[in-house]
Amino acid sequence: MRIVPTPGNGWRSGPAAVFAVAVLILLAGTGVILQNESNYRSGKTQEVQVQAEILAASVEAALDFADPVAAQEAVDAFQANRQVRWVGVYGRDGRALASYHKTGEPPPTTLAAIPSGGDGGIRVAVPVASAGQRIGTVVFEADREPVSRRVGRYLLLAFLFLLAALVVA
Repeated sequence: MRIVPTPGNGWRSGPAAVFAVAVLILLAGTGVILQNESNYRSGKTQEVQVQAEILAASVEAALDFADPVAAQEAVDAFQANRQVRWVGVYGRDGRALASYHKTGEPPPTTLAAIPSGGDGGIRVAVPVASAGQRIGTVVFEADREPVSRRVGRYLLLAFLFLLAALVVA
């Protein structure tokens, strides 16, 4: 005797399969976005570190000769980057030799006055050395990323949730 499948029996697992596919889409999308976020953060931190190292190399002579004008000229070049929040060049004694703040307010006047916590920015401190001796420190803080870029990334996640809801419906 031969068993003949009845029409419709194969579709009983259909809604479960559709739901599983929707969940997989959501998980994959969320994973991609989280990976992208992680890559962006590490790349941005590395970018800020390199900028601080460039500034440290640029102000070495200014710190060695205690020349605030030359140090300020090197710092002023970073005003062109809109993501730079503030920059400070501090001498051996920990006092500011040159500085820039995006808002115009003065950055901390000493290394000890720099607050330890941040508000979402990336801050790095790079020592400045001459002839193997530390002669100062460069502190560099930049924004993580523009808000528009972050909103766009999270809108993509919302779109994935909407697609998954449509698939389930």
